Amino acid sequence: TRKQSTDNRVEVFVNDQSVWVEPGSTVLQACEIAGIQIPRFCYHDRLSVAGNCRMCLVEIEKSPKPQASCAMPVMKGMRIKPDSDVSKKAREGTESVDVMDALGSNIVVSTRTGDVLRILPRLNEEINEEWISDKTRFSYDGLKRQRLTQPMIRNEQGGLSTCPWVDALPMVADKLMATAPEKISALVGGFTDAETLVCLKDLLNRFDSEGLCTEELFVADGSGTDLRSNYLLNSSISGVEEADLVLLIGTNPRYEAPMFNARIRKAQVAALDLGYKAGPDHIRNNPPSLLFLLGADEGVVSRENLPKDCFVVYIGTHGDVSAPFADVILPSAAYTEKTATYVNTEGRAQQSQSAVSPPGSAREDWKIIRALSEVAGASLPYDDIDAVRSRMGEMAPNLTRYNHVEGANYFKQAQELAQLAKPKLLDAPLKSSQLTLADFYMTDTITRASKTMAKCVKAATEG
Repeated sequence: TRKQSTDNRVEVFVNDQSVWVEPGSTVLQACEIAGIQIPRFCYHDRLSVAGNCRMCLVEIEKSPKPQASCAMPVMKGMRIKPDSDVSKKAREGTESVDVMDALGSNIVVSTRTGDVLRILPRLNEEINEEWISDKTRFSYDGLKRQRLTQPMIRNEQGGLSTCPWVDALPMVADKLMATAPEKISALVGGFTDAETLVCLKDLLNRFDSEGLCTEELFVADGSGTDLRSNYLLNSSISGVEEADLVLLIGTNPRYEAPMFNARIRKAQVAALDLGYKAGPDHIRNNPPSLLFLLGADEGVVSRENLPKDCFVVYIGTHGDVSAPFADVILPSAAYTEKTATYVNTEGRAQQSQSAVSPPGSAREDWKIIRALSEVAGASLPYDDIDAVRSRMGEMAPNLTRYNHVEGANYFKQAQELAQLAKPKLLDAPLKSSQLTLADFYMTDTITRASKTMAKCVKAATEG
């Protein structure tokens, strides 16, 4: 039924869909009413319109060029084409997920000629609304610097030399087949995706090893991490705004997760869901002869505290903390270079999307492990990402229910176990020193490689 002339609203067409909007509405608002999300940079719902970034360009019929949808008012009968090739070319970008902290903010990765040019927020009212942190927005230059692009092996002179994959993988496979199960361990860092965690667990399990650990220590009560209620946020992210009181213990959210009061970072929730041990204590108490480091660059394990004969395999993106003391380096893809699953602090599984290709001979992490399993004579039973996710669903069904918060159960039972069990004490003294602003900007392999973040540290330090 057509609207009567007494109705002040204006009819426009978004992808040929009729939409009625209030007079004075913008093209961007009309698209949102039609259920189409337009990426934006300078536009904000709660601020005045600037229209400078050109990120929200859309094609409008009979217009000679794409228009900034945030600043363009609608007109009666206007035909808007936000999904046309012209619109997409004008605002090239890939919808993805941020992994720089625990929140899992929704982002848009803009690229040109194979390079990441900028990272912008993507609206998600349940997670980050329309915000991202400065570190997320400006550290992308670290994705290009100090990258590992070729496999490397330690030579007779003690240095590292580049080599083809066909030389590096057999060296690791031979060591894997020759090492006793109790002497095989793996330590995973915060950027490790869930698919890779599944592949690594399956590989080590095939060699009867259970030495799978997260890099970040999770100090839980005596009931450990067997119950998800011990390590998941006890609220949804959006639900925190409705809380009468928020109690923060041992965390400074301004630096650790500026978009949200959270402590568990990055891939740790997925790792715990898949049965990884929290923290490196297992490795310290059971010195390995073969150690896999998957992006583990926080310095919790160093060459000095490993046996002299320990063979170290580093799978990661940057020549940062751990790569220099590895015996074999296998270069992998960063989060902007692969489609992968990450879980945030509330237990929500989300997918990042590949925006650019990995540099040089770098490969996706799970593919590296799959290839290694074949060379080692213990081929994993999957050849594509869909098969890996099917296996992931068998191990932890919540990891394949994307954009759904799988709440933790058994809170009451966890509290009862905590009262019965002996609390775990920290092996090292608790450091209660106040973080400075400079500590926020360079905290991982990507930000430590970023010139922009280095300038931020300098500015914060020098005042």
